Amino acid sequence: MTDTGGTRGTSRRRRAGPAVTRRAAAVGVAFLAAVWPGPAPGRPLGAPAAWAGDEWCETDPLLLVRTPAGQLVPLYYLTGVQAPAYVGNGLLAALSASAAAAPAPGGGTRVVVSVTVPPGADGASFPTRLTVSTGPWGTLTVYGTTTGAAGTPMTVHCLLGVP
Repeated sequence: MTDTGGTRGTSRRRRAGPAVTRRAAAVGVAFLAAVWPGPAPGRPLGAPAAWAGDEWCETDPLLLVRTPAGQLVPLYYLTGVQAPAYVGNGLLAALSASAAAAPAPGGGTRVVVSVTVPPGADGASFPTRLTVSTGPWGTLTVYGTTTGAAGTPMTVHCLLGVP
C-alpha cells in the first residue's frame, strides 16, 4: 500500500506561502511602475497632473428669474475664478448677479444673466468664467457659457420656453 500523505483524497500540493505571495506582489508593483505615466518634466514624483495655475474654484448659486407672465424659473449660474487665492471674490460675484427677462416672439422669455466677479483687493485681474444652466454644476440644459476677467461683467443670453 502507498502512503497518500495523510487523509484520503488530499493532494500533496502545497498552497502558496507568504514568500510566493510577496513575490507576486513585487511583480505587480514592478509592472505598475513600468507602465504608470511618470511625472512631467520639472515636477517631482507624485505631483498631481494639473498645475496649480490651472485650478478653477467655482460657486454655483441659484437665481430665480420671474418671467413676464409671472412664473418663477430657477437657473444656476456656475461662476469660476482661475486663482485659488480669489475664491472669496467668486463668492462675492453672487451679490452682483442679475437677470433681466423680456417676452420673446413665440411665447418664450428672453433672459440676460450678468455676473461680475470683483477684482482682487490689490486691483488684480484674473480669468473668470460663467455657465448658466437649469441644473447644478452646469448640468441638464446649458443655456450658455462665457469667459471674462475680474472686474468686467460676464453676460449670457438665453431663451426660455416659458412665457
